[in-house]
Amino acid sequence: MHKIEIKKTEVAYSSINSLALQYQCHMMQATLTEKIESKRIVKSQKLFMILAVLSVPLIAIKVYYGVSGGTFQKIGYWLNALVLFIPVGIYLYQRKLIADNNATPFIEWQGDRISYKASTDKKVVTIEVKNIKSISIKMDSVEILVTGSLCHTINLADFVEYSDRIKIKANFEKMQSSLA
Repeated sequence: MHKIEIKKTEVAYSSINSLALQYQCHMMQATLTEKIESKRIVKSQKLFMILAVLSVPLIAIKVYYGVSGGTFQKIGYWLNALVLFIPVGIYLYQRKLIADNNATPFIEWQGDRISYKASTDKKVVTIEVKNIKSISIKMDSVEILVTGSLCHTINLADFVEYSDRIKIKANFEKMQSSLA
């Protein structure tokens, strides 16, 4: 009776392993849907927000003492005040870029197509997976050769998070293995 229990345990254990293998195979064959965005501009926006918050009270103090001290009309006063306005201007410009969605590079896998936007492009580029001939993964870029001898190069330098770069390369490696 004791030996039968051991066999039942072994059978149950092997069936769990086979289920795990089946699930793993299913996940590899499943369509890839993921979106990875660069956070470079968001990080610099936080820095300039802090600088803008610090410079606004300084501007108010400068204007107050400029009016009361009589230095309000000197050119050196305005040049010095201009330096305090720079972080505010950069912060407002970055906020406008993010609101317009023109500044954030991303890569999105949508099953049958890949969409990406580089930091230098203003438009989103979409590539159909069925048109991909080959994928070349390099240190800081991914080159995708599609039908018609057109090569799309995705620069990974836009993605400052190391984990994002690893995910991007892993996703393209999965696609590369499915092409072969």
